Amino acid sequence: MWGTFFLSLIAGLIFLYLPGFLAIHAFLRSKVASLALAPLFSITAYVVACISYEIIDVPCSWLVVFLPAFLVGGVLFAASRMLKKSDSKRAHRAAFAKRPGHDQFSWKRLAPYVGIGAAMTFFVFVKNLDGADSFVQEYDNVYHLNTLSAFLQSGVWSCFGSTPYLSAADLANPLTTTGGFYPAAWHTAAAMISSCLGAPVTVASNALNTLLAAFVFPSSMYLLLDKIFRNDQKTVLAGAFVTMAFASFPWKIMHWGPIFPNFMALCFTPLIIFLFISITSKDATRLERGVHAALFIVGLLALAFTQPNAVFTAGTFLIPYCVWRAYSEADNRFGSRKNGPRWAIVIAAGLSVAFLALWVVCYHLPPLQTVIMHPWTPFTNTAQAVANVLFLSFRSTSAQLLLGALVVVGVVQTIVNRRHFWMTASYAIMAVIYIACAVTESPIRNFFSGFWYTDPMRIAANMALFAIPLAALGLSSVGSFACEKAHEALSRHQTAPFSKGPLFYAVSLLALVVICAPKFSIAGYLNADTAFGCERNEIEAAYRVTENNVYGAEEREFVQDALEIIPEDSLVINEPNDGSAFAFSVDGLNAYYRNMNGYIGTNETDESIAIRYHLDDIAEDNAVKAAVETTGATYLIQLDQNDDDRKSRYLFSYVEDDWRGIDAVNDETPGFEIVLSEGDMRLYRITAVS
Repeated sequence: MWGTFFLSLIAGLIFLYLPGFLAIHAFLRSKVASLALAPLFSITAYVVACISYEIIDVPCSWLVVFLPAFLVGGVLFAASRMLKKSDSKRAHRAAFAKRPGHDQFSWKRLAPYVGIGAAMTFFVFVKNLDGADSFVQEYDNVYHLNTLSAFLQSGVWSCFGSTPYLSAADLANPLTTTGGFYPAAWHTAAAMISSCLGAPVTVASNALNTLLAAFVFPSSMYLLLDKIFRNDQKTVLAGAFVTMAFASFPWKIMHWGPIFPNFMALCFTPLIIFLFISITSKDATRLERGVHAALFIVGLLALAFTQPNAVFTAGTFLIPYCVWRAYSEADNRFGSRKNGPRWAIVIAAGLSVAFLALWVVCYHLPPLQTVIMHPWTPFTNTAQAVANVLFLSFRSTSAQLLLGALVVVGVVQTIVNRRHFWMTASYAIMAVIYIACAVTESPIRNFFSGFWYTDPMRIAANMALFAIPLAALGLSSVGSFACEKAHEALSRHQTAPFSKGPLFYAVSLLALVVICAPKFSIAGYLNADTAFGCERNEIEAAYRVTENNVYGAEEREFVQDALEIIPEDSLVINEPNDGSAFAFSVDGLNAYYRNMNGYIGTNETDESIAIRYHLDDIAEDNAVKAAVETTGATYLIQLDQNDDDRKSRYLFSYVEDDWRGIDAVNDETPGFEIVLSEGDMRLYRITAVS
């Protein structure tokens, strides 16, 4: 499987970067900026193609999805090259030469971001996978893997109507809804990898997440930090050493949930922020503003197709920047006039009120109410929540004292040098959102944090994103001070001048090593549970196939044996919380129930209600028999029969009474014939139906 995994990395790199690089480099001179921005175009093009193919009833595969994006990018790139080389069109050559430049970006400064990102992704994530096809057996991943498998089986990859039931064999859906809009860009990208190589969906998803952490996120942060600190290359370099240093992002949400679409969207978010800052830069030309505005729209579509809450993340980051830019522009224009400074303050205050009003409007939008009112409960008090912010411990990550101190130093630097104070304001806003989410059940909680499902882990990931520029500024300040003192000390003992550059690298690397140190102990004195030590252990546990998982190794083997007996495409009734919800995506079982819950209410078919509550009465109850016959199911599988004391792990979604009709079936139940039996696992043929 590892060979397939590494081939998947290569295929994923091509899919994410090639079409976008060709298209964007036709308009931007900088190859570095074009490469970093490329995934925005590629992902948007793929999703639009998938939506279009569903409308015209063309099945998707990696080739038909990739080809249009590649052709558009190739044509744009070729046209730009032809205009450049044409001797008869000097005006066009001049226009080509005036493309937006971003000349400050360089491969040399990008290299440490990607190098450190790739190295840390290997040691923190890839090295701790229990095989290339291991997967997180938690609630959200049921939907991700099943929907991804449904994409591949059906050829329908659209964001509209995406469900785990899409193929011709999935006509028996226990839910009445066909699904509305769901941001499925992550699923589309993973489906392309799996479709191209025939890789298992688990391998494809692990490869995609590896690429996002190792390449997309660090290159995105490089572009943003080099834009913000364009005259301070030491801080840009420091950013390479802190980008991957926060436990809450990207590492925590690579296994918690897992919320892979949110992870992907946050990897793109720095690019959106970069584009907006580029549009509003004082020295930007009209052409630059126009090109960046077009790319900004493409980027917003990419976020909407991946996880829309990232749009609110980018907006929250940019609100203080917009207020600062408005104040600065007004002060430049009116500052010399009488009452000019007051007008600048009034304009900035007015813009702040406008943003607050926009927040209120979004809070009341009907399409967002399901997200905003999502029921997460508070988990701590105010004092602890403030301490979590200071020490970067949040909800379930260990404190990062050194990194927290660097963030504080960065905050102090923005106060001293007011040019970047807006970054501190952005971080403060997100801290208020986190604290409101953590401590209160009042409507204030939903007002502040509802756009992120009132989920503290998503907000903690946002806080890491907002803290990276501050930590880079803090490391730059501390590193410069340490280098200055070391330079003074070393210069006393040598006649030749000593370069500060290597010293700064050494100090930054030392800081990264200390921040990312694994768990260790000093016998008899100390047990240190470091943040990265805990994250590596949690990733290892989450992806361990030999763990007491919902869908363990013995259960997988039983399902594989059952598939040799069950006729192809035969529908199998199951109780999804015993692990069989994963059997569809991982092993190809045509399971009836592919979601863990969500069946209670008007969203469920009458047949499903009868099966869940009364399947064990099929021999005596004609209504139950008719329900099973309507679905076409001919088998029942149980992976934890009579497991009343829950020796096997069940997810939090399990409610015993909701599945009593399926759980009650045993070897003595009329209407069922044992086909395969091992331990507490059973495969029954439903003999009560013809």
